[in-house]
Amino acid sequence: MNSRNLDYNKNVLLISLSLYCIYIPLKTRFPLFFLDAHADLQLLFFAFSSSISFFILENALKKSPKEFVLYYLSVLTAKFLSLLTIVIIYFKIYKKLNAGFATTLLTAFFVYTVLELIFYLKMFKK
Repeated sequence: MNSRNLDYNKNVLLISLSLYCIYIPLKTRFPLFFLDAHADLQLLFFAFSSSISFFILENALKKSPKEFVLYYLSVLTAKFLSLLTIVIIYFKIYKKLNAGFATTLLTAFFVYTVLELIFYLKMFKK
């Protein structure tokens, strides 16, 4: 694992811990809104999928820079489809879509996507 990948994983861990520290007081303050939100599992999913996608895309950039966009769109599509699968499973289990679940899911998706984009832009500058 190279230093850029290690640096990225440290940032993913920092972001995950920060989001979780924000989530805990919100869940305490608004327990009905965040009932069955499962933010801990969501953050685990995003941290894992984000780290894997960064590793794949970093290797893709080294092997064939011209096809990076294709790899990026493929990884983004796979992440989005897995996210959709999680929402469907949640809906099947709880028979409704909780606003707290949707809020934490979309917030985490946005934050991790922005983090990925920042690191990809740094990769292209080098």
